[in-house]
Amino acid sequence: MPRRGRAGHGLGGLFGFLLARFDLPARPLLRLLLSGPLFLSPYLLAVAWSDGLYGLGWGRAALFGPVGVTGVLTVVYTPLAAYLVGTSLVNLNASLEEAGQVLAPYPVVVRRVVLPLVRPAVGSSLGLIFVLALSEFSVPSYLGVSTLVTEVFTQFAAFYRYDVALLQSVALVGVCLLLLWPERVFLTRTPVVAMGSRSFRTVPAGRRGRWWATAGLGAYVVGAVGVPLAMLIWQALGRGLADLAEAFALLQPTLLPSLGLAAAGAALLTGSAYVLARTQLPGANGVLLGLFVVPSTVLGIAYLRFYNAPGLSGIYHSSLIILLVYWGRFLFIPVRLLAGALAQLSPTLEEAARLLGASRGQRFRRILAPLLADAFGTAFLLGFILCLSELSTVILVYPPGTQVLSVKVFTYMANARQSLVSALSLVVLLITGGALAGLLTLRHLLFPASWRQPLA
Repeated sequence: MPRRGRAGHGLGGLFGFLLARFDLPARPLLRLLLSGPLFLSPYLLAVAWSDGLYGLGWGRAALFGPVGVTGVLTVVYTPLAAYLVGTSLVNLNASLEEAGQVLAPYPVVVRRVVLPLVRPAVGSSLGLIFVLALSEFSVPSYLGVSTLVTEVFTQFAAFYRYDVALLQSVALVGVCLLLLWPERVFLTRTPVVAMGSRSFRTVPAGRRGRWWATAGLGAYVVGAVGVPLAMLIWQALGRGLADLAEAFALLQPTLLPSLGLAAAGAALLTGSAYVLARTQLPGANGVLLGLFVVPSTVLGIAYLRFYNAPGLSGIYHSSLIILLVYWGRFLFIPVRLLAGALAQLSPTLEEAARLLGASRGQRFRRILAPLLADAFGTAFLLGFILCLSELSTVILVYPPGTQVLSVKVFTYMANARQSLVSALSLVVLLITGGALAGLLTLRHLLFPASWRQPLA
């Protein structure tokens, strides 16, 4: 199980260093392609990889085991490690490296100056990815690998042995918190996405090195994501459009409810994150981080046990419980994003407006909203994608009669033929991509670059 975290962390750290420190050709495109798995559900990548191995002649059985789980989770968490390490590098003061290069070659500067400074980020990303891999449910469940998380789900949902499931949950939470506690301080102070930099400058590199690095990154993206997704499309269209039409017909009743829930969840996450980032409640970061790393099945059991009580049945039997799951599970990410963006704004802007008699609403509308437009848009987009693809917790708490896209797809994955499973995955991929493109277009229309100028 530890290998799941280390593989993705090592690759992600290397890619984060290359993208942050060197002016590579097509660097924005490489960064966008590398981040692709962040916008896909892990079980979609598992299906894509099974189709990819089948298309390459390996047979899907090669993926169904611990090695397959390790490979898929490496692809899933490599972008996260790249962003954590890259964000730490972007926020380093460039003068430290420049001073070192006066006395030593750049490889020595990296070893003696850069690596010690980013060591907290490296350790934190390793701890976080290890915990997230330890708590992943959908990938080992689909690939037939028994883990502590799948065992908790089985004991609770299949055998109704609640006491055993609760004891296993306590043990799993203890392991996760023990692993993450040494890095808690750094993680809760690190921005999820860097909205700026501190005198950041890229390092010049030789032409040969730049192209080798670019080729390596491109080969990884193509091999880890491009080929499996291409094989997924090929498998889904193996019988023409028949499987795709059947998959769309099966999922059509869930589309509008799922998109509505995801949009409501993203709006709730963004609004709550802004309030928490502004108020900076003592201990809030630690609590949110704890909720974020609690295994999804454990969190689902906790929600069921708490809300399945007299006086709370209105929440338990409605879609509100799903929104509360989104809120508790993902709030840490937009809070850190908006907190990092707020920290880079000069407090004198608001103070000057307050002295001129501007109300709190006017200060938000004329100063904060334009300056934070990118952060708000990013928070909503991330929240929407996370809510739309969430499975592990929602599968435990969704009330009867509620249509949830991820749950329905996962249900068919266990029983349907492989070509239909591939078609279902492709439909979900198209829906996610279409929703993301629509939101990006709406963001551009609502917040054009000319609007992002305060007091204009």
